[in-house]
Amino acid sequence: FPSHDIIALSLSRYKLPHYIFVTIPWAAVLVAAYLNSISVRKIHWAAVYFLGFIGMILTSLILIFVFPDAGIPVRVAVLALKGLLVWQVVRQPFPADSDALVLRGVLFSFIIGLVMNFHFYPKLLPYQSGRAIAELARSKGIAPDELTYFHRGSHALDFYNGKYLTAYDLHEDIRKRAAEEGAFWVCADEAGKGELEINQIRFTVEGEFPHYPVTLLKGTFLNPKKRDSVLDRIYLLRIEQNCVS
Repeated sequence: FPSHDIIALSLSRYKLPHYIFVTIPWAAVLVAAYLNSISVRKIHWAAVYFLGFIGMILTSLILIFVFPDAGIPVRVAVLALKGLLVWQVVRQPFPADSDALVLRGVLFSFIIGLVMNFHFYPKLLPYQSGRAIAELARSKGIAPDELTYFHRGSHALDFYNGKYLTAYDLHEDIRKRAAEEGAFWVCADEAGKGELEINQIRFTVEGEFPHYPVTLLKGTFLNPKKRDSVLDRIYLLRIEQNCVS
């Protein structure tokens, strides 16, 4: 069954890592059957320790370098779990029991999941401007159909807004809608904001958001010293009904 899924997913021209989630239950059953049929050897432990060691390095880099402002509860929990793991390995590095192999693998995964879900992603998602814009819009009571795009789009904003936003490419259309329907809100980047200013369309800035495509992480973003250099600025603008300056 997993092979069928892999073939089907491979035919897609647009792939994201989370597409493989549907294969995980079947893969878990196959791995469990395999472990139940073998005698655990050092080669199996070497594989678990190698992958776990890589994971521990990555989690340490996230906590110390990428987003070093982790809260005390996360730091204490991670240190305690890593200490437990080290104690188990020192006490009995290569048990012949497949249950021990699974439990240590789960502990490695749990530590990684703890760092990712309670520290890395909460720090990363504010750079997804679509979510922040939708939250601000809700707090201001802006109806979903009053939000629009100008020279851009965002699947995340569509999702969190609960409605596909109308997209405009011409500043004349912005002016026309304001004249016909009254004030509304536009999401625009620096260039779009500048175009509205050049064409003397009056607006007020309701919010300014740092933006980065969080599904396309690169070293320059993960490096705190260089992060600001790769951030875009997205604006939530309120277009006035009498918007011509």
